[in-house]
Amino acid sequence: MKSIEQELEELQASLIKIEEHQARENAFAELANVRFERNLEAFSKYYPDIADAINCYQVPEDFHLNVTKTGYGNIDDPDTGVAVYSDDPITQTKLQIERNIEKPYFTHTNYTGFAKAKLGQENIHAVYMRKLGHLLVEKKAAEQLETLPYYSPTAMIFGLGLGYHLELLLNEYRFENVFICEPKFELFFASLFCIDWAAIITKIDEQGGCLYIHLGVTYKEFFKDIWMISETVGAMSIVKSFCYQHYPSAELTSLIKDFQSRYFELQMGFGFYNDARTSIAHTILNTEKPTNYLQSKPKDFPYKDTPVYIVGNGPSLDKAAEYIKQTQENAIIFAAGTALTTLVRMGIKADFHVLTERPKTTFDVLQHSLDASEYKKLNLLTLNVIYPDVLDMYDWSGIALKPKEAGSDLHVVSKLLSGHASNLHLGYCGPLVSNTALTFAAGMGFENIYLFGVDNGTPSEGEHHAKHSLYFDESMKKSDKVKQHNFGRKIPGNFGGDVFTNKLLQMSKVQIERFLAQPSSKDIDCYNVGEGAYIEGAHPTRIDNLFPPASLNNKHDIIAYAKNTNFVNEQVSTIRETVEPNVFDDVCAHFIELASEPVNSREEAMDILRRQSRYLYSMRNTKISYIHFIIEGSLLYYHCPMLTALYSYNNEEESVQLYREISELWCEYLTAIKDDFPNSYLSKCDKNWAFLEKS
Repeated sequence: MKSIEQELEELQASLIKIEEHQARENAFAELANVRFERNLEAFSKYYPDIADAINCYQVPEDFHLNVTKTGYGNIDDPDTGVAVYSDDPITQTKLQIERNIEKPYFTHTNYTGFAKAKLGQENIHAVYMRKLGHLLVEKKAAEQLETLPYYSPTAMIFGLGLGYHLELLLNEYRFENVFICEPKFELFFASLFCIDWAAIITKIDEQGGCLYIHLGVTYKEFFKDIWMISETVGAMSIVKSFCYQHYPSAELTSLIKDFQSRYFELQMGFGFYNDARTSIAHTILNTEKPTNYLQSKPKDFPYKDTPVYIVGNGPSLDKAAEYIKQTQENAIIFAAGTALTTLVRMGIKADFHVLTERPKTTFDVLQHSLDASEYKKLNLLTLNVIYPDVLDMYDWSGIALKPKEAGSDLHVVSKLLSGHASNLHLGYCGPLVSNTALTFAAGMGFENIYLFGVDNGTPSEGEHHAKHSLYFDESMKKSDKVKQHNFGRKIPGNFGGDVFTNKLLQMSKVQIERFLAQPSSKDIDCYNVGEGAYIEGAHPTRIDNLFPPASLNNKHDIIAYAKNTNFVNEQVSTIRETVEPNVFDDVCAHFIELASEPVNSREEAMDILRRQSRYLYSMRNTKISYIHFIIEGSLLYYHCPMLTALYSYNNEEESVQLYREISELWCEYLTAIKDDFPNSYLSKCDKNWAFLEKS
């Protein structure tokens, strides 16, 4: 039994602790309120939208910052109720930072595969990518990076908590780009009392860096944000990212998992010089013909509820064939690419044939697939980059501009310089022709759309195409170009379970989802019919549950109305004059001058890469924006490996030396395109059927 003296001593000790804790709370509160006001002022200056969110935030009734024995703020996780930190948040965070910098996790792409590019019809891009691949294979044995350098391209910070790690990390290390993702706005709000956001923001701004703050986001929203940023400032900003998770959380785990699984999307669709040069040539040649160009989506399209069938060549088309055949007069049928031949073999007549690929092989495959008379019965929907001879094969052709294309920007500039408004860019129209078909149908005003054979995935035991597809013809089987392979990615199926896909098909699915999610698509009812990949925004629909649509007594009138209303026939005779080969020569010369500057450190190399990138992006929305798109893809194909090389090895000099060698190749590449462009920008693509058979 305790004596009275012992009880009094314990009581006295408790009172002292209470007084000490109260003193700590008072001291913390005084500093915290000053921090909050200063931070709010900084957000008002640099991030007004976040400042508005702070001012409008309804603080939860149970919101409370606990003051630890060490005098720092702590808070309970809103989801778990468990404290985010221990009684010593700073020591805890320092230990966490040490673990992360001693064994840093970087996103990484292996570019040695460029060395395995097949030999065939050689072009400038293929030659220099193969050279780059061989160089990287030769250097692969160097010691791998094992600690975080002082200066790095990008920090991808998952979880803010109260931000102690952010403050400590940025005091010791510098990043070109800092991405912060915090799904719980309450934690960010609490951080305003705990860390000096004003100093962090100002420091990054003065260093010329970029700070991206993503608050209250789901993993899908976060990746969409990242993707949009990479589209705006270039994928190089994200290609080598130091990833840091601050606290355990199911939401953060989902964010990181999704980021890692979809990271490849940020490095797809770069384009390259030869493709861009072909884009210029085909656009000029197509525009100089009297051609029907898609205009803005009509506001009051009277046939918007007319059923439209977008038909791809996936295996689920086999099950849908009889339904489509029986109801073909009750819907408008868009055949996507090679699905046209499949439909003809099934006894189904398409109303529109949709094509998108620019190589001459497109023209060759068409000639190989059907009799020329079949195409003369059809309407063609395509993009400005299509091989020009294809247009002459059809009864009627309609064209839309493909976004982020050298030819498209040239077309826009040439029209603006002649005093005319530009034509419609068809967003989300790639990477596959089924994407083009969907966006064309919606762009023409149709809102009742069914996807048949647009599978973007297959069960493990299933075929990759419909059984009547020309992909099973012996002459086509020889080519890897027409085979779908590497079905090693697992994604959700349309009716549950999983299906297997590859990167290209997964990207097609993602693009459909992005298209359906945009505000202008809110009135579209899209039905995904088949056992392929689940598409968010489309209604999973089994073929057995489809009722036949009502009879269309005026189907041909609807088609004629859609063509006459949505398209304008025109030709642009001044487009050749818009090309300025001398300016292109000067631009390439300036890139070579920048890339040839001496480099002795990672930081100097990063500065040169950044200056090249900013020079390139400064051309956007100018009269030479088409030059931006001629060079952009090739620049990214070289800059991404250069940046990766700088942060792959422990020894900085080894890293910089590899950078120098890649940069020398980049200068050779630039010299080659500088010499080639004036003599070839009107040359049609020569990748022909013979190349297809040899590939």
